[in-house]
Amino acid sequence: MYSLPFHTTGSGSLAAMAILESGYKETLNQEEAVRLVVAAIEAGIYHDLGSGSNVDVCIIKKGKVEYMRNLKQDNKKMFEKPGGYQFRPERVQVLEEYRHKLEVSSGEQPMELN
Repeated sequence: MYSLPFHTTGSGSLAAMAILESGYKETLNQEEAVRLVVAAIEAGIYHDLGSGSNVDVCIIKKGKVEYMRNLKQDNKKMFEKPGGYQFRPERVQVLEEYRHKLEVSSGEQPMELN
């Protein structure tokens, strides 16, 4: 069984996964892969009330990480609280924290990343 090289999480993950599964090809170049990921995130934004409105992409290669922050801002809220919401640290309880070390190594790649 072939495993696709991606995983989605969060409240918009089902919509995002549908886009990734239907658009993924092993021959995607980096630009095509970024467009596919953006479309997947947009699907999560548009089809889930709990999702935000900002699209960030991170490209990870061996020895290099590229952050594409605020690549798109879709589905912008018409009304926002001026200054946003502030929470006092003593009133916020952290239930669990997960930390995972990510290692990028050479070897067979699921798609070409130029």
